Amino acid sequence: MDNIIYPNHRYRQKVKSRDSRKNFKSFLRQEDKTGILNKILIVLILCVSVYLLFFFIYHIYIKPNRIVENVEIIFYDKLDIDQKDILAVTGLDRRTLYADVREEAIANAIINSFPYVKEVEVLKTKGSSLQLKISGRRPVCVSLFNTDSVSVPFAIDSEGRIFELGTAVKEFDLPVISGIKIPSLELDARIPAVYISVLQDLELLQKQRPVVYNRISEIAVDEKNGKGYDLYVYFRMYDLPVQMGSRMVLTEMEAAVQVLDLLQSSGLSESYYLLDFRSGKPILKKQ
Repeated sequence: MDNIIYPNHRYRQKVKSRDSRKNFKSFLRQEDKTGILNKILIVLILCVSVYLLFFFIYHIYIKPNRIVENVEIIFYDKLDIDQKDILAVTGLDRRTLYADVREEAIANAIINSFPYVKEVEVLKTKGSSLQLKISGRRPVCVSLFNTDSVSVPFAIDSEGRIFELGTAVKEFDLPVISGIKIPSLELDARIPAVYISVLQDLELLQKQRPVVYNRISEIAVDEKNGKGYDLYVYFRMYDLPVQMGSRMVLTEMEAAVQVLDLLQSSGLSESYYLLDFRSGKPILKKQ
């Protein structure tokens, strides 16, 4: 009885043998996966190490010693400025470390050196280059500073800054503002703040209603003994002045031109000496 081998016993031996082979193969596959993962991890560590090495070399040795290689200057307006002068006042005509470039300091140097420059944008571009974008001041009107012997013209922008005077004034085909009081005439000075709203109204007309703006010949400021002022607006095509308050409201200016057109076409303009718009409604005053 002891030497009898049962069939199911043989089967169990075969199954155990197959399971052992499967386990061994599974173990080999697991070992292969672990080896691959280890290799990938080593490669990643090497890549990170190389990156960090170059990162530190660049930021410690290369970047601090880079110099400004190129300066591109872009003018958004026609300005009588030599690019060499811009480089000189900013110090960019000399060897300049890229790390030492201060955008705000460069912009302020240009604005303070050239009164007719309004805005400067300084950009660090690819490589070791700089880009300077320069916008000029735009006059909204001109005025005259009268002395005993001569009248000196000067141009004013919407901020009230005097940025051109005398023979430097380029545009004379602009509205003339008269009656404003300034203590002295100096380049880059500002007119009194009380008149700034008038200049802002002119700029709005210049941008949004250029037809009305281009018809304005003169704006006379009439002071009221320290109690504000009124404005008398004279148009090129009409003899009748328009009296406003202290502001030139866009819609009221349009309405005033329409009334003047109607009076001119009907031949009635000679019957009146003033169109009063201070109340927001047209009031005609007879001769």
